[in-house]
Amino acid sequence: MWRQEGVWPHSRIEMTMRDAKAFEERYRADELPWDTGHPDPVLKQLLESLPIPAGRALEVGCGTGTNALWLSRQGFDVTAVDFSERAIEMAHEKAGPESAVRFEVADVFEKTIDGGGFDLVYDRGCFHLFDEAVDRERFAEAMHRHLKSAGLWLSQIGNADDRSEEDGPPQRSALEIVSAVEPHFEVLRLESSHFDTNLGHVPRAWVGVFRCR
Repeated sequence: MWRQEGVWPHSRIEMTMRDAKAFEERYRADELPWDTGHPDPVLKQLLESLPIPAGRALEVGCGTGTNALWLSRQGFDVTAVDFSERAIEMAHEKAGPESAVRFEVADVFEKTIDGGGFDLVYDRGCFHLFDEAVDRERFAEAMHRHLKSAGLWLSQIGNADDRSEEDGPPQRSALEIVSAVEPHFEVLRLESSHFDTNLGHVPRAWVGVFRCR
């Protein structure tokens, strides 16, 4: 999810009330620079390089469902949520009636999806939406609440080392990430990478792999 005029969340309340509407408008206008229409290469690489057996997976901020559908094809039992109604409508359209993925309009702060106990949680561009440290900590707590013991959270996060002034995702430092995550997770990886986008440039990203304590 991208920084842009009118779409720049600051706190959890502002995100769920004001900017959820802004993202809804972007989905309805099909202004989706983050939606390439194919599975994210970083997600594919992570599943190839990490010993992650197929189990229960939750995607937070699933958008139009491309990555959730790919995870399902890899054998995962997938639930995918987004706070945009139009995004979930598009995901259902893409999935078709035979898909086993459960798509739902939901806020992970407000409820525990499917009772939690997931083996894997994946977010591509949700954690970095929060400007306030307390809200990043609450997001990490929500990810922890959804995972079983030793479950993994895979996160792609805008990288503050990117000095470009081009449009792109909100940017966070390694310190901001680790400070929010470490109370609940062991940091297995935090590596510099890039976002796969429809933009003419390639925004830098962090790739985080966090194990539930």
